[in-house]
Amino acid sequence: MRYVFVLLLAPLMLLLLPVALVWYINGAGIYQLLRSRTSALACGVNADCPEGHVCVDGRCIPASS
Repeated sequence: MRYVFVLLLAPLMLLLLPVALVWYINGAGIYQLLRSRTSALACGVNADCPEGHVCVDGRCIPASS
């Protein structure tokens, strides 16, 4: 009975391990992308922000109409 469990579990693990690895790598990449985008919008004065944004508490936010 133990051998049947091992024989069924091994192929499942061979399929799930690469999927888990790709998921982990993509998650880290998405986290870094979001983190870099938010840090790029840090500012000290309104001139540091892109057009249509104003600096409020060190962050660039869209200017209200």
